[in-house]
Amino acid sequence: MDFNGAIRAHTEWKLRLLNYSWGNLNDTIDMASLRKDDLCALGRWIHGEGQQYQFDADWREMARAHASFHLRAAEVAAMVECGQGAAAEALLSSRESEYGKLTLQVTDLLMRLKTKYSKA
Repeated sequence: MDFNGAIRAHTEWKLRLLNYSWGNLNDTIDMASLRKDDLCALGRWIHGEGQQYQFDADWREMARAHASFHLRAAEVAAMVECGQGAAAEALLSSRESEYGKLTLQVTDLLMRLKTKYSKA
């Protein structure tokens, strides 16, 4: 996975959760799996091929933020499960919610890493 693919993979979770909050998702979201940061495409990259960047402080911060993101994403999905879809949507759409802050942080750090390590 390249850095653009990593960013795309991370963004897909937000779209999936938004669809879930709107009731448009045909499959269910397994909360136990969602809490784990190594099962999504970005997480598999972080715990696999992305390890080549583990010496970088931005990479370590991104990996930490990604793990926290999954915990928050599971909380948002749990809200949907409890019938609080509108409240979950508000958290997903807000840059000020913990979910929103972690989403931006992961994306920003991936962009920094892309700038540092992508071939010109």
